[in-house]
Amino acid sequence: MPPHADPGADPAEEPALAYLATQVDPSIVTGAHVAETEWLRALVRHGQFRRLSIHAAGTAAQRAALAAPLGADPRVEVVAARELPARVAERAPDVFQLPYLFASQIAYLRERFAAHPFPITGLVHAIADADTKPLLARNLAFASHDMDVAICPSRHVRTALLSISEEIQVEQGAAVPRALPRTALIPLGIDTERFRAGDSQALRAANGIAPDAILLGYVGRLSPWTKADLLPLLVAFQRLCAAVPAQPLMLLIVGEEQAEGYAALLMAAAQSLGIAERVAIWTGVPRGQVVDIYRMSDIFVSPADNLQETFGLTLIEAMACGVPVVASAWNGYREIVEDGATGFLVPTYAAAADPAVVDAALFHGYRTTAAHAAQTTALDLRVLVDRLASLVVAPDLRRRLGERAAEVARARYDWKVVIAAHQELWREERRRGASRARTTGYQPYRTDTTRHFRHYASGSLDAETRLRRQAGAECLPASVLGSLARMASVDWPLACRLLDRLAREPGASVAALQGAEAEIATRRAMHFLLKHGLVEIDAPEI
Repeated sequence: MPPHADPGADPAEEPALAYLATQVDPSIVTGAHVAETEWLRALVRHGQFRRLSIHAAGTAAQRAALAAPLGADPRVEVVAARELPARVAERAPDVFQLPYLFASQIAYLRERFAAHPFPITGLVHAIADADTKPLLARNLAFASHDMDVAICPSRHVRTALLSISEEIQVEQGAAVPRALPRTALIPLGIDTERFRAGDSQALRAANGIAPDAILLGYVGRLSPWTKADLLPLLVAFQRLCAAVPAQPLMLLIVGEEQAEGYAALLMAAAQSLGIAERVAIWTGVPRGQVVDIYRMSDIFVSPADNLQETFGLTLIEAMACGVPVVASAWNGYREIVEDGATGFLVPTYAAAADPAVVDAALFHGYRTTAAHAAQTTALDLRVLVDRLASLVVAPDLRRRLGERAAEVARARYDWKVVIAAHQELWREERRRGASRARTTGYQPYRTDTTRHFRHYASGSLDAETRLRRQAGAECLPASVLGSLARMASVDWPLACRLLDRLAREPGASVAALQGAEAEIATRRAMHFLLKHGLVEIDAPEI
């Protein structure tokens, strides 16, 4: 048995999984949120597990909306996030999967409540935010963090993660364990049955795109602050039009406008560049119709320049539809695009960050900090124009690169492949065994309100305090008071029993009423009854 082995479930058996969802508001649309929603659907469709408990905040209606796309799978349950401590104590999962990197909250639950330890695996997305470093430090502060795995979609983001972790350890010294976070490389995925080539001409006819146009497509959030500045793309497109004047070029930009007025700014720039009649910007395209944009396109172009961009989901979606990709050589893009085989990579050049911005990042805000970096990250526009031109004038090259792109997308990024990689990671982690380490000292997620705030009240019911039932008080389990009690984790049936006791034994002491009942639950129930006037302190007249 490995040094940290735990005699729990057999690793060869299908695991019981737990998941903490963040995507409960359907109005929020980012690459990370889309990836989370699609990942859950893919896990339910392709995964092998005996139970999946999805914990989510929000309202009951929002949790129901989260569950709806997953179908009526008896293995899946969606429960309130507030139930996590009790769930972990009652039946700890074999693996806890997170849609983000920061596992310290679940590590706290594991160390405090779990009967047997379990590995936590978390997906890494953008990690340039000023909060990343302190949150990662919390991960590393837990003694059991050595059994957890950060799932990185690219080697580039893994290198950044380890670099930040090393800096934390240098700065904090003995305050954190010496071990760096453990990592695994698993990309994001797509449904290649949905993202595949279609009838381009029929789609063009339906959307008012000329049948003979050579269409360059871009899909992504319209934000120069946290996605990509598209003004350089317009400059490159103008130069491309001049370089191949006989070609019927068109640039279609599709995405949600997340920087107010940016779409209008882009169109004004296209007008000043003399290319407005060749540029279209579509906002409000439903997520389910984005595949049609790829199917209509001859070339997909993505000039990402932002620290927020860590993988490149739209690239693999376009590739799966048989479209060659011309993209910036940036972070995960560099691992997705096979230069000269599935498309082309355009060199990028980044300046050193302004130290004043780095020092004040917490106060600038993430958007401003990311924009500072993006506006000094340049694409080689000469190469961009050259690579686009080579595809524009060579339909056979477009076809060949597009076919290879579709093959790569199916082989590497189909959800069946990606979920299988997750399953193998979970099996390996369960075989590896679980750490029995417990963190001593600072507990960042536990504030004992009784200890720290008891002095706020002028007193508390003690063992000798005598109570009597208030005249006319009635026990109504379905009443508003019953609902309030349940919301406040007050044992309402116990409170009703106490009322019955006081009806028989008016003036009974707190100690006598408690009897064999649990002390904390009884005291909380008594205070609740006192608060709402169902009982009163049996004391001399005031």
